[in-house]
Amino acid sequence: LGDHVDLLFGTPQQLAPLVAGGKLRAYGVTAKETYAQFPGAVAMAAELGPKLEIFYWHALFTPAGTPPAIIDKLNMGAAFAKGLTFKMGQTHVHRYLGPLLERIERGEIDPSFVITHRLDLEDAPHGYEIFKKKEDDCIKVVLKP
Repeated sequence: LGDHVDLLFGTPQQLAPLVAGGKLRAYGVTAKETYAQFPGAVAMAAELGPKLEIFYWHALFTPAGTPPAIIDKLNMGAAFAKGLTFKMGQTHVHRYLGPLLERIERGEIDPSFVITHRLDLEDAPHGYEIFKKKEDDCIKVVLKP
């Protein structure tokens, strides 16, 4: 990441590979419960109150190797109480979608690691529930017609 990231909110699909590869460290998730993909990350909704729970959640990250003394100073509750603004970004999906799909079709990229569950269409309600409740380490459910 070029040592440019001080603080980052993102989706698990975007950031789990970076955490697994040691590029980022997860400190919190905006959910009621923690996630197995991010060991040691606190459930920010449990720490700061239920109003912080976000169904399509993001997590708080810093560069891998950030000194504990810096991490100790990350008090999200104080930041919210002070009305601090956190600026965030998103990938320019339309710019990258075409080239990424072409690379997938050529077999250069395999995004299937994100899929944790494959279910029949009639099992969609169950798939939604395990995704919503973060059960069984669910990240992405693919439904088969």
